[in-house]
Amino acid sequence: MPQEGTLSNNGNKVKLLLIVILLLGTFLRVYGLGTESFWLDEADTAQAVDFSTSKIIERTYVNLTLMPEFFGEGGGSLPLYNILVKYWTIIFGLSEFKLRLFSVLFGVVSIYLIFLIGKFLFNSKVGLIAAFILAINHQHIFFSQEARLYSLLVALTLFSAFSLLRALSSNKKKYWAGFIISSVAMLYTHYFSFFILFFEGIYILAFWKNNKKLVKEILFSAAAIFILYLPWISAFFRQVFFGPPIGRIIGSPSIFKFISTLISFNSWISPDLNSRIALRAMNFLQLPVLGWILIISVIMVTILLAGAFILGLIKNKKGKLSFNYKKNHGIFFLLIWLLIPVLIPFIISIISPENAIFSDIRYVLTATPAYYLICAYGIFKMRRWKGIFLALLVIFSISPLYSYYVNFDTQQWREASEYLQLNRPLDQTLFIQKANGILPLRYYYPIDENIITIDTDDDFIPALEEKQSFWLVLALERYSDPQGLVEAYADSHYKLVQKREYNGIEILHYQEMR
Repeated sequence: MPQEGTLSNNGNKVKLLLIVILLLGTFLRVYGLGTESFWLDEADTAQAVDFSTSKIIERTYVNLTLMPEFFGEGGGSLPLYNILVKYWTIIFGLSEFKLRLFSVLFGVVSIYLIFLIGKFLFNSKVGLIAAFILAINHQHIFFSQEARLYSLLVALTLFSAFSLLRALSSNKKKYWAGFIISSVAMLYTHYFSFFILFFEGIYILAFWKNNKKLVKEILFSAAAIFILYLPWISAFFRQVFFGPPIGRIIGSPSIFKFISTLISFNSWISPDLNSRIALRAMNFLQLPVLGWILIISVIMVTILLAGAFILGLIKNKKGKLSFNYKKNHGIFFLLIWLLIPVLIPFIISIISPENAIFSDIRYVLTATPAYYLICAYGIFKMRRWKGIFLALLVIFSISPLYSYYVNFDTQQWREASEYLQLNRPLDQTLFIQKANGILPLRYYYPIDENIITIDTDDDFIPALEEKQSFWLVLALERYSDPQGLVEAYADSHYKLVQKREYNGIEILHYQEMR
């Protein structure tokens, strides 16, 4: 009887702690949700809800993107997220808060799912620690507050991984069904989902002696996923031969880019304006005290979690790396989950820079739960010290999270639009570079016939004929005009009379030289 009571008490304690973690994660994802304006990609989402379901599927299938007039063909888009968001806005309406709340939902679901995986692979304590790490992680809070597909993709990845593990261990139909549904949903959400299926396939083959008794179920699941994805196969191959979206062709990634991406697994900086200016100029002597505290905090969070990660790979007794996956299936599962979605895009980008697909954290975000689970296992193995470790993790996470909430992280199109409404006469031409910048602008600003979209100086110069005064909005011009030829031409032929900057957006007002 005492043992049963103890087990019951432990179970209640786990449930209570999980509820607290879920509430904390929810609060951190809802707080300040509608504060910032939509940026370019979010404005794309807000525009997508105006299309019918059939149009979303048709346009994405034919053009490989929903709005080729703004993003060009071959944008690498898939339809599921936009379809789900469309029905979400039909029910709840459209605003910054309401649209982003859809991502919050999946961000919170991910916290619960990572707990389930940690509990299954190790124990409830590891699951709780992993859930806590995910709940307070800067990057996952960021993407849970962004009206884009990445929060959904992480949740689907976790559901696919959990369903597979449970299906292989119990052979229950509900888990095989969950694996099929989540995997197909992933494939209709983002093309990088193939890396997730690849690691899951490697795991099945690595332990084929244990899994061969499930050969019928495995083959049936693989066939079902293939058949359900078959309608999109043509679009998939057209995207592969088309190459990566033009906006992401950044050439071979540097080692610094690779390291910075790995650091962002742990945390990231959201600097204030003065810190941003100092960092942009690499002038560390001008970095304010709060800027230094922020950077040091991110470094310390990285050191703490990296140390926990290493400890999670080390055996308790002999201190050797636990690469003997035959004795620790869980670690092997997590390692290939972590490595494959990161290393394959990086290697492809190194070998073929013109087809570079390794960019920033959002494209490898699905690998981060595996990292947190190994970290959680390492923290669990600290025994007496894990309380102190978690306290330090919380302390050093405060500055990055505080900076995230009080500083602007994305383009301030709402504020830029308000400035234009107050200062720009409607008879004066407004040029917007790049052309898809019209999407977030027209969400906040009434579009008129004197607004012209441009990409390069070849578009800009002919349109300036007989213009005595005009306005120029620059945003993400590093993709369409990296040499700054548009602004250079305006500066050399006209007089700059007004200039305002809104975190990634420049508004310039020019007049003829007299």
